[in-house]
Amino acid sequence: MCERRGVKLLLDETYRDFPDWEGRTPHGLFQRPGWQRTLVQLYSFSKVYSLAGYRVGAVIADAGLLSQARKVMDCLAICAPHVGQKAALFGLENLDGWVAEKRGDILARVHAFQSAMETSGTGYRIASIGAYFAYVRHPFAGKRAHDVAEGLARDHNILCLPGSMFGPGQDDYLRFAFANVDAAVMPEIARRLKESEA
Repeated sequence: MCERRGVKLLLDETYRDFPDWEGRTPHGLFQRPGWQRTLVQLYSFSKVYSLAGYRVGAVIADAGLLSQARKVMDCLAICAPHVGQKAALFGLENLDGWVAEKRGDILARVHAFQSAMETSGTGYRIASIGAYFAYVRHPFAGKRAHDVAEGLARDHNILCLPGSMFGPGQDDYLRFAFANVDAAVMPEIARRLKESEA
């Protein structure tokens, strides 16, 4: 559709290293002839190698678009800090095993969160889930997400973000970050969510 309409498709694949693709590639879009007319991929070494704050990434796009992007970037920052570049290169050359171990840890957290939510009897429902975050529909129809998040923090020691922070029409949702939460803690989170419904 983007190709037919002459619109660029921006693929933000910052988290592409975290799902288990079972030896497959996530998509075949770069195999299509003339992909350069349509596709722009963003990637982050900062996520896969835990280089938060260094903003080391990559862009894959048509040479003409990259030339224009360099003009804009020249006004913002010449390049990522040298230490981040060196760390990303070291990661590419040496850390495949570490990345696989990290992927396993993250997948364990995702599965633990899903399992805890499914078995707890809570009215909170996972709408979508990724490597670091879950977008969850809260069970309080008509109640602002900000108020639900505030109550969870104040009364149940759960910190999450209201969906309304991510755009209009999101008041039925909360965003939970679990990248730094051990899988063993997920049942307690679900228990507290269930408790918040009383």
